[in-house]
This record gives sequence, structure tokens and C-alpha cells, in this order.
Amino acid sequence: PDGQLFWTMATLPLAHAYRITGRLEHGRRIAIGGLRDHAWNVLTRSTVAEMHAAAVSAATDAMQVAWWCLSDDDVAGAAGALEAGRCLIIHSALETRDAETRLRARGADELADRWRSAMVDGGSENVPADLRRAVISTLSGVPLDEHGAMTVGPADSTTRLLDPPGLDDIRSALRAVHADALIYLMPSTAFGMAVVVPVDGDPSRLALPGLASPSVER
Repeated sequence: PDGQLFWTMATLPLAHAYRITGRLEHGRRIAIGGLRDHAWNVLTRSTVAEMHAAAVSAATDAMQVAWWCLSDDDVAGAAGALEAGRCLIIHSALETRDAETRLRARGADELADRWRSAMVDGGSENVPADLRRAVISTLSGVPLDEHGAMTVGPADSTTRLLDPPGLDDIRSALRAVHADALIYLMPSTAFGMAVVVPVDGDPSRLALPGLASPSVER
């Protein structure tokens, strides 16, 4: 998909519908795909404030997907979902340029002019699909076809920029800084949980009742 906001918003309800019918794995796959579409949307927000809001929405969805994964005993999937949300939050915190400025920094002045005109006419949520695809492709460095699908394989170095680090990447980073584990905290109104990615071994979960307090801010 070309990162249209409405499709991204629909992925979690669709995934939930699949889960209701017992198609748990398929539901998780749809939901995780929606997290990747959040990356497209964060890339194409017209202002820094919109980018931050999109990243917060992505992190909220990532937490929901992670809870689904844990309920299905897919701890590695939960870690992947949480990492997706974490990466987008970090990206939005570090990026201080709007989409037009980033396009011009890449030398795409004509595309930046088209984007600016589209913002005046209707805002980033109403950008024509072909323009959105062109902007996404330019900002991410990933070529897309007319339907918004990537024309390179999922293992290509450019497409990996849109994906969160995998378990092997996380373990390599942990070794580089001499850390024992990366721990994701998952507060909840019922009970809290931690997902632990150790430098060696499989991811695990740990119940944290103290994270269930309503006073804990997500």
C-alpha cells in the first residue's frame, strides 16, 4: 500500500476481526503490516507536530499488537511490534524538518513544490496517491510501483530502513555497548508486563504488577 492514512487506521480493526474468527496468526500479520504503514505516514507528515502525533499513534498501535502477540505466546513478535513503535518515536523526536524541507535537502525541488501546493489545497491527509507515492519513495529511498508496492525485495538495504531492527541487530547493539538486555515496559490498567530481549537467548516476558497502577503514565 502507498501509506494512505485510512488504510493504516483500518489495519487494527481488520486484524481484530480476524482474531475474533480464530485466525490469530493472520490477524497478527495484518496488524504488523499496519505498523509498517505507520512508518510511511510518519515520513509524509507535512509538519513536525504532525509527525510527532503520527509517531505517538504508531506507538499506541504497537502496544496493542504486542499485547496480542503475548496472548498468542509469540514473545518475539511482541518484541518486534514494540521495537517498531520505539523506532518511530525516536525518529520523530530527532527529526526537526517538515516534509518539504526534507525533499529540498534531497534535491527534489519540483516534488517539494508540488507537495507545498497540495498542503495549501487540502493538507497531508488529502494528498493525491501518485504524489504521496513519489514523496514516500524519495524520502525513504525505496522505489515504488504505480500501486505503491516496493519494486525491490524485502531484504534490499533500502527497504530495511523502513523496518525496525530485528533480534540479531538488537543483540549486536547490546554486545557493542556491553549491555545484558533490552527491556520494553508495557503498562496496563490490569497488569504490567516487560518483554526482555537478552544479548543471548530467546526473548522472554516478565509480569510486573507494579506497572498496573492507574498513576503510571503510558
